[in-house]
Amino acid sequence: MKDWGSVLGIGAGLLVGFLAAETSSAATVAPERLRDLDGRPARIEDHRGSIVVLNFWATWCVPCREEMPLLSDIQDRFGPRGVRVIGLSTDEPGREAAVRRFVRQYNIDFPIWIGGTTEDMERMGVGTALPASAILDRDGRIVFRMLGLLRRDDLETRIEWLLGDRIGPPPADRVDNFPAAHEHPPGETHDAHAEEEDHAHGNVAMEGASLVPS
Repeated sequence: MKDWGSVLGIGAGLLVGFLAAETSSAATVAPERLRDLDGRPARIEDHRGSIVVLNFWATWCVPCREEMPLLSDIQDRFGPRGVRVIGLSTDEPGREAAVRRFVRQYNIDFPIWIGGTTEDMERMGVGTALPASAILDRDGRIVFRMLGLLRRDDLETRIEWLLGDRIGPPPADRVDNFPAAHEHPPGETHDAHAEEEDHAHGNVAMEGASLVPS
């Protein structure tokens, strides 16, 4: 498998991301940017030694809501085997109460962080449309990138491959589940989505994904 050489470290007040091995670029994010729901600094480096599923989402993202039961189930089933699911909210500053309501409504039992932005997503190589996820290995390297609504088989196959010490042919390192036709899902329109949340949150992509405000 191609080694992306991607490393994400959040510590000592810095988020250092190494993307593709060809560029080995590094970037930093202000230390106050990422927090857990108790206001503590959020650090991916604290989860080194675990396989991390880092999911970018927002309260106003309709497809993101569909993923939450799957992500909770993944945490319940694979947590004892060393997998950690983390949800990084891209809601705007000041919407912490909405994030907490969302967590209660969907009975989310994995860590939720706040403060994510478009720049963080691009640094991880997952674009700017929600939902999107990155899977990091035990050393903090980004091994898989999954764009669009997560599918159980896609996610479990990649987790099992990492848990199996990468034995056998690797799954594709990038999955794109956004509809190619760039059409709204049945019954959903831009206007309907916009009316659902009365605040500015960026544009809704034609494929039904939500664009994160920069």
